[in-house]
Amino acid sequence: MKALLVLRDAVAQTNRYLGLMMLSSVTATLASAPIVVVAILVLIPFRIGAALPIVLIALIGVFPSPAAAGVQFVAHETAHRNPVFWRDQIDGIRLHGWLALRCWVVSSVVGGLLAINAAFYLQHHFPLAGGLAFLCLAVLAWWALCHVYVYPLIMEQEKKRLLLVYRNALLIALARPIFTGVLGVSWLITLYVLSFTALIAPFGFVLCAQIQQNAAAAVLPTLAPEDAGAS
Repeated sequence: MKALLVLRDAVAQTNRYLGLMMLSSVTATLASAPIVVVAILVLIPFRIGAALPIVLIALIGVFPSPAAAGVQFVAHETAHRNPVFWRDQIDGIRLHGWLALRCWVVSSVVGGLLAINAAFYLQHHFPLAGGLAFLCLAVLAWWALCHVYVYPLIMEQEKKRLLLVYRNALLIALARPIFTGVLGVSWLITLYVLSFTALIAPFGFVLCAQIQQNAAAAVLPTLAPEDAGAS
């Protein structure tokens, strides 16, 4: 299965450039610290309890945080078999940080609204509340899975437009639902397991970035222009 080959390549590339990859992952972790602090201060009054770590990991790992632009660019270069250097982290932030920031804001707002609506319906028992909660959770899950393609598209597209990035990510996910489901779930599980085992700093960010970039490298050439959307 192609998804398993993508996972194999991601692990192999991380291991091949282990020193640089660890540096990139630690840098992304440190750069994410301000986002985590601000998010905690904002979310504490809402008393979301055990859900707080899940929300924080979504903000810095699932959605395209600008703090990860450097590690994502390093992963993009290795996925395309290009030589990589330590300065690629700086180049990644310089070239893609602004678009990543705008995409991150959109993805966080949409994800937050879906989560709030799901929580609202789960706490009420009027007719259709259960069905509406399920619908919100299903859309939220698909929204998260589609983000396996968002950062790669930020870097691949010639036209750096926010709506085009999300249009293409959704089209790719719809065109390859099984591949997206298998790989997206594997990506999310890897991200959350490494986060809860404190391995996100040395390995987690870069391994998850490698999965994303290898997924796009594998699927984009197989799509017709009308499936992938205009670049």
